[in-house]
Amino acid sequence: MLLLLDIGNTHTHLGLADDGGVRKQAHLKTALWRSGEAGGPVLRFVGKARIVGVEPAGGAAVARGVPGVVHGMKSYLMQDEYGQVLEAHSISAGLDYPGIGPEHSYLSSIGRVEYPNVTDAEVIEAFQVLSRREGIIPALEPAHGLAWILREAKNMQGRTVLLNLSGRGDKDVGQMMDVLGK
Repeated sequence: MLLLLDIGNTHTHLGLADDGGVRKQAHLKTALWRSGEAGGPVLRFVGKARIVGVEPAGGAAVARGVPGVVHGMKSYLMQDEYGQVLEAHSISAGLDYPGIGPEHSYLSSIGRVEYPNVTDAEVIEAFQVLSRREGIIPALEPAHGLAWILREAKNMQGRTVLLNLSGRGDKDVGQMMDVLGK
């Protein structure tokens, strides 16, 4: 069963815990939260569910980064051998950043959160799928999470999946019209 829910603090627990507790096979999927926007709802499941934070392939700070300091915080950072920051790329301006916050760095280092990545092409497809099938226009940031779910769906049959549809998709419509040539 696939649940695509806009996570609010009061609804998140109900989404996965209708039997009184988080199901053993539950997965929690979210677009990689760069700020505190999705941290609260996600962090309540650490140790209780499989958590996957999806990164853009061109800005995979957890996958390609090494510990470094940027903006006064130590975290995973895409940098060269001299410590110079490398340029990141994502179709989503909100994820187009060469670093990741210290919470993500820590959760990755202890193996509590997985951080796969998806390509811009996969994000574009996910954006179109949700828009066409459900009439929901996702922001490009959570479309990364949806892209990963669509790729991995065959491996998650019979499991409950919760995707955070944070943000506003209408802000990305103009950009997507340009990308799609409409």
